[in-house]
Amino acid sequence: MRAIITAVTPADFLYTGEPFAIDVTINSTSPLVFYINGEYSANRFVEPGHYVVTISASADDTYREPLAVTVVFNILAPEIKHEADGAEISVSTDTGFYPEDSFDIIREQGRENSTIAEMISGEYTIVDGYVLNVSTEGGTVTLGEYIRNNAAGEDLVVRIKVPEEYANSATVECVIIRSGEANMETVEVKDGYIEIAANDVEAVAFIAERETLIAVVIVVAVFAIAMLLLGCFYVFRKKAY
Repeated sequence: MRAIITAVTPADFLYTGEPFAIDVTINSTSPLVFYINGEYSANRFVEPGHYVVTISASADDTYREPLAVTVVFNILAPEIKHEADGAEISVSTDTGFYPEDSFDIIREQGRENSTIAEMISGEYTIVDGYVLNVSTEGGTVTLGEYIRNNAAGEDLVVRIKVPEEYANSATVECVIIRSGEANMETVEVKDGYIEIAANDVEAVAFIAERETLIAVVIVVAVFAIAMLLLGCFYVFRKKAY
């Protein structure tokens, strides 16, 4: 008679930071063996991901080797995040993101986006900005469309690091595109980041009046030069003594 492995396939769930183990039993004395995504492992899951788990065991003195059981499930990520070239963008949700879901960000530092370009023509310039897309198993969609498709909630926020020159500012001027419509907004800066409602959002651009931008660049440059000269002064002074 064969031994029997009984396993409960969990419904997809949001990762909470706590280790997870599959509920599984065998009616023999043989230890269970787990292969997770093709690799030998313990029955312990400590991060979001798509998991294909094969559970087997050997024969014992009473039972023959059981038939292997396969369990397939997802542990959803609480947030998706993009970090590259100084940019930091994240959005979190209580419903979670599937393992194959990730940001597909287009950096908007020029005038490629005609909607934004039309709004800021002449008076303003784009300091930095992003087209916010999400890549999924079914294709790439805007962040706002992703949220609608997945019923991710109306109160989600997307958190974006502001350009370095505005890190200590109280507010920053942005053009935010929602459902194809662009609006200029003054957004509060908190610890170097802005937070805006993620629902229907497609793109965000940090903008500045041309004169203001030039002034900011000059101030940053002067500060950097002053620090460099001060450093040289202390080096020469130390050598003199």
